[in-house]
Amino acid sequence: MSSVKIENISKTRKRLVIPVSGEEVKQAEADVIASITREANLPGFRQGHAPEAMLRSKYARLIEEELRDKVIRDGYQKALKEADLELCAIVDVENDKIVVGRNTTVKVTADVYPEFKTPNYKGIEVKLPKINIEESEVEKTVEFIRGQRAEFTPAEREVRKGDYVRISYHGTLNGKAVSEIVPDQPIYGTQKNTWEEAGDHENGIKAIAEGLVGMKKGDKKTVQMEFDKKFAAAALSGKKVSYDIEVLELREKKLPELNEAFFKALGVKDLEELKKNIRASLENRAKEDQEDDKNHQISDALIDSADFPLPEALLKAESQQVLDEIIADNQQRGVSEELIKKNEKQMVETAKEAAQKRVKMRLVLRQIANDEKVQVTQEDLQRAVVNEAMRRQEAPEKFVKELSADRERLNNFTHALRLGKAMKLVVDAAKITEGVHEHKKKK
Repeated sequence: MSSVKIENISKTRKRLVIPVSGEEVKQAEADVIASITREANLPGFRQGHAPEAMLRSKYARLIEEELRDKVIRDGYQKALKEADLELCAIVDVENDKIVVGRNTTVKVTADVYPEFKTPNYKGIEVKLPKINIEESEVEKTVEFIRGQRAEFTPAEREVRKGDYVRISYHGTLNGKAVSEIVPDQPIYGTQKNTWEEAGDHENGIKAIAEGLVGMKKGDKKTVQMEFDKKFAAAALSGKKVSYDIEVLELREKKLPELNEAFFKALGVKDLEELKKNIRASLENRAKEDQEDDKNHQISDALIDSADFPLPEALLKAESQQVLDEIIADNQQRGVSEELIKKNEKQMVETAKEAAQKRVKMRLVLRQIANDEKVQVTQEDLQRAVVNEAMRRQEAPEKFVKELSADRERLNNFTHALRLGKAMKLVVDAAKITEGVHEHKKKK
């Protein structure tokens, strides 16, 4: 019969019109009957020896369903060979009524991988801060450790810097609740019951932390926070937000002395050894930050240097994945279902934007992997399985069994490894320059 017909729905979506001859349908049915015969157990007959007429009568519905599936599957495989296409997702399947011995047609709507010029991925310039742990940061960490072991006693007085204060706050921007503007970052919106260290804004909102100083239990105050123009939450960058705060409880922090008992509890002999351990830990963290920074710069460079349409099915699936992550994060932070539902539209937009970057990055890495003929070896797979099992805190044998039982999951796992190897090629080929820059502790 004639070859497969390809209809272009968009640059990344095709409809394959696949002719299937009557002879092919007939052979497909014979294969289905043979398969059912091997498995069927009918009273009075040995397995695999039941009469065909009895099988057709007893398993008529099953034969019909499996014949349809086989005709579609075989036609689809034939189409891939004839059309020389790489499909990334099947969107829809239609078929005419299947009658044994008669010609029929299968229509498959699918997304294909986009064609684009591979961006220049060798020698990407990356600028990183030089790791330089200052003594002041070591001292600060010592104080942080003391703070972790501090005693907190209730106090009835004005709040001083360093006190721990239980508060509630609500932020508004031009009369609109910040929790509605950035629903995925509730720390900048509304908190009904949270602890803040007065004067310390490193992990919080500066205006709130500083505004607490001088307040008393039961006091209320409105403070203004002007966010930096480069603030991570784009909707708040450069904006002035009003925060209504109320002090619910005050506790004074009493730090432990730097004595033998303190050092013994930390497993060190003295302050010098403690500082040495802290410096080593800070250097390791700085290296991790530096690696993250490098990967982000390279990812941004790859995404910005390639322009091509994204397959709708991949984008839709990834958008849903990101949205699920955002909702789960909000639920974990204690955001109400009512507020999540109210901000669903903005969450969907945020998810779509993030999904576009993820999908684009994967497609670029896939093309680099193809160009470089990157392969996942059995050794790669075994090593990755062991690492993943350790991360999940389960036996490697259990994880292997799970993967083996789910072909799609195994394929996804292997595909991710291949993209990871492609990313390593790009990172290894990057042009790295370092400048003197004081390391800042990861938040």
